[in-house]
Amino acid sequence: MPELSDARQAQRLRIYISEGDRWRGTPLYQALLQVLRANRAAGATVFRGLAGYGAHSHIHAASLEVLAMDLPIIIDVVDTPEKIAAIVEVVAPMVQEGLLTLEDVQVIKYTHRFLNPLPAEKLVAEVMTREVVALNPDMTVAQAWQQMLQHAVKALPVVAAARQVVGIVTDEDLLERAGVPARLSVARRLDAAEVQQALHELTVLPLTVADVMTHPVITVRDTDSLGAATTRMVKAGLKRLPVVDAQGGLTGMLSRLDVLRQVAHSPHAVPRRQKPPALQPD
Repeated sequence: MPELSDARQAQRLRIYISEGDRWRGTPLYQALLQVLRANRAAGATVFRGLAGYGAHSHIHAASLEVLAMDLPIIIDVVDTPEKIAAIVEVVAPMVQEGLLTLEDVQVIKYTHRFLNPLPAEKLVAEVMTREVVALNPDMTVAQAWQQMLQHAVKALPVVAAARQVVGIVTDEDLLERAGVPARLSVARRLDAAEVQQALHELTVLPLTVADVMTHPVITVRDTDSLGAATTRMVKAGLKRLPVVDAQGGLTGMLSRLDVLRQVAHSPHAVPRRQKPPALQPD
């Protein structure tokens, strides 16, 4: 059963009532909220109007002189079409005087702090890895491979003058673009003899870092929020991003591991069973 966060289309039910409406002695909007919650609606929002009129054409408005007000109330509910259909059957009889509307909507994002423990408000500068080894565009493939192996990383940024980021070289770039044999992937453990043999093999390759690097490279600013940077990383399908300052100079790297560390220490990180009801059909 897909959650609404995975659905592209949903429906919005909008209920128009008055503040003075009652249901079994309880304000109707409160009763409707209880019913919506009991029927596992993903959520509902109550809006209180400043003024309005309905079927009787009586204008109701908030003013300092009016103590007992009967202002317009709107309740918005967004859920899957199946869930909305079930909810309408329950709430429609409760609205004895009012209006119900239904429209298709597209859900861009549906989340909750318990479902999304990432401290999105943090700056990238607070989270990134600052000690970063960088490559030079004129370095040979052998030198790039040796730097990756020495520092146990699968990707290194490429910088030119003034630490300007001009590209990035990954282990996959070396394998696919430089023709480095798969057995020499930096993800594998090689003994000293194998390393020396590999360097001997790679020194004959005529390519440089500039020939095999990925460019232009996707970067994030050190002043960007972690939420925005993570969204960019996920959208591009990348595991790491170079971090630059306002002038484009390299200041660090943001990796998936950096992000996961923040999630692990988030005060909102709770066991999966404690998450709120998913927005899904019965």
